[in-house]
Amino acid sequence: MKRVFFFILSFILIYNMVLATTQKVAVLNFEKNDKKSDYVAKALMSRDIKNLFKGEKDLELIDLKKTKKIIKSSGYTCLFSLDKKQIFELGKKLNADIVVWGNVSSISDIDYKITAKILSIKSNDVILVNFNVTKSTSQRIKAFKENLIKKIIEFSGGEVDKCLGIAMQYFKNKNYSAAEQSFLRVLEIDNTKLEAYFYLGYINFVKDNPDYKKSEEYYLKGLELDPNDKNLLDYLSVTYLKQNKYEDAIRSLKKMAVIENSKEKWLRIGNIYSDMEYYDEAQEALEKAIGLDPNYLEAQKLLGIVLFKQDSFEEAIPYLETANKAFPDDDDIQKKLAKAYHKAGKLDSAIKQYSTLIAEQPNNLNAYINLASAIVSQIKIKKR
Repeated sequence: MKRVFFFILSFILIYNMVLATTQKVAVLNFEKNDKKSDYVAKALMSRDIKNLFKGEKDLELIDLKKTKKIIKSSGYTCLFSLDKKQIFELGKKLNADIVVWGNVSSISDIDYKITAKILSIKSNDVILVNFNVTKSTSQRIKAFKENLIKKIIEFSGGEVDKCLGIAMQYFKNKNYSAAEQSFLRVLEIDNTKLEAYFYLGYINFVKDNPDYKKSEEYYLKGLELDPNDKNLLDYLSVTYLKQNKYEDAIRSLKKMAVIENSKEKWLRIGNIYSDMEYYDEAQEALEKAIGLDPNYLEAQKLLGIVLFKQDSFEEAIPYLETANKAFPDDDDIQKKLAKAYHKAGKLDSAIKQYSTLIAEQPNNLNAYINLASAIVSQIKIKKR
């Protein structure tokens, strides 16, 4: 029974996948341009079109009677003269992906020129196709297969790339509204395009009225396709931070840190934990960053600060000393190092550091007070 169930389920999934890639084609009409073309035009619409689409797995012909009914209700007569917008409206009413229409002109008593237009509803692009046929049914069918059907397949297959190209052009020009609509069209054609999810997330992040929740949703949809995509994880973490979802941001960054073996990501994690005052977790993250690069000065600096904030002054000193040498203009590090020396009982070093601070900042009242305190403490020790 279980085997039967899984077989049916598999069949349904495969069937739905096939349907999802099938392009629905509406053939509106092929009109005659002269009296000699009457036979071929009628043969096309009465017999040939149906035969053309038989066996085409990627193309599904929309019922010609339904198409004829929609055209009649629209009131349009000469379809070939309609503009793209009018054809687009007909295509939408027919729920079509591709719309085809054209005309037939006689070259001789047995030779005819076919002019066909193909419109993509998704990309809103139109292409023109010209080719010749004869009065022979078999030759006519062959010519249509080799020219029209082949072109429809190529055209529909290249829609994603066209839409992506259009979307990227809008994006580069910072026309985010048009870019968003174009990337959405990409996903209508192919909902497995990671680039579209990434840029939709980014657009909602940077536009004038940011929608961080929507940005998050697009990044998460992309990660459903590729859970390890670095760009999606990275930008998702920033989006989480904008929403104060710190734990979610850290989770994304940790995944990246493991995937990339990245000291920079562990530093970012350490920073977030430090801002949250989760000092134990911050220390752990920073130690991992330093483990990847023992000379990673930014991580050593932050680890010194984190240990200092936990009153682990003895442990903080080596990292603060390194940071003080690497970042000599950082006043905060100088002050913390002086205080760490003082609190750890290293009074000679504290006095020296306070004196350096006073030399650089002669108006720093706290430095004078702390220097005096350190000197007093040193005198008391010597008197014992």
